Amino acid sequence: MTQDKENIEQRVADIEARLDRMNGEFSDRTAILLDGLLALSQQTTAIANRMDQLTDRMDQLTDRMDRLTDRMDRLTDVVARLAQNAEADKVEFRRIWEYLESQQRNQGNGHG
Repeated sequence: MTQDKENIEQRVADIEARLDRMNGEFSDRTAILLDGLLALSQQTTAIANRMDQLTDRMDQLTDRMDRLTDRMDRLTDVVARLAQNAEADKVEFRRIWEYLESQQRNQGNGHG
């Protein structure tokens, strides 16, 4: 039985050695994975921060675009009023011109 006991002890020692190696490999791989996860976490945080900055910038651009749209609407209104005023002035100038022409014709006929 001593031989059997020695065989069992040897097998237990072999299994312990294999388990120690596996534990070391597992620890090494776990450390590599943790390093990778840490790097990924840092990259994700950096991306999230950049996205926050971009979102803020987009909000600023949207606000500027809204203000520009409002200004363009006001400018369109002003230009439309100017066009209406110009048309009214044109009609008024035409009336004045016709009046002056009629006055000139009447003076030419000795009516003035």
